[in-house]
Amino acid sequence: MEPEIIFENQFYIAINKPYNYHIDGDYENTVEKFVENYIKIRPKLVHQLDYATSGVMLLGLNKRAAGKAAKQFQMRKTKKYYIAVVKGQINDKQIIDKAIMDDETDIKGFKMKIDEKGLEAQTEVTPLQYNQEKDQTLLLLKPRTGRRHQLRLHLLSIGHPIIGDMTYNNDNFYQDFQSRLMLHAFQLWNEPVGQVLFASCDFINDFGIEEQTIQKMCEL
Repeated sequence: MEPEIIFENQFYIAINKPYNYHIDGDYENTVEKFVENYIKIRPKLVHQLDYATSGVMLLGLNKRAAGKAAKQFQMRKTKKYYIAVVKGQINDKQIIDKAIMDDETDIKGFKMKIDEKGLEAQTEVTPLQYNQEKDQTLLLLKPRTGRRHQLRLHLLSIGHPIIGDMTYNNDNFYQDFQSRLMLHAFQLWNEPVGQVLFASCDFINDFGIEEQTIQKMCEL
């Protein structure tokens, strides 16, 4: 599966990144290589998206454009929305406010953890639909901050792990098996780009809700 180009102009290009797809590095297939092959110049990364996460990813076509867009992320002026599927039923809209820091017990230096000594982190959680047969809830998530693995940790901390998360929910992974992490970067607003970027999501079909309905819930 290759990335899908969802927007491009003379300064930026945006893609719908597949799940389990590297952004850069010494791999056969990466976002960076895909875009470079398409536009014949190496793009500049503006922000990060986990290997396991699918959805909207923005890249700059020159250093200045990338810097402008990246600054929006740093100043928390972007508006980002994610869709996730979690274990169990969530009925009420809520804000999770729990600090996050590096997990010093992880020898690979990859994992994070909830800890009051960490950096502030807040996530708005809006339930969209509950699948009683699977005991799973489809959520719309709006991170107010951008900590690594913030959405995974916040949802796990309230007893509703994201389906398919082998990093933090390995004990129950095979019980609730999915071939992918059910987390998707759905919509992004970044002022220098000048328009809302939207990446279609395949797994919402199981919940009988239309993408247009979810888009209308994303405040700008």
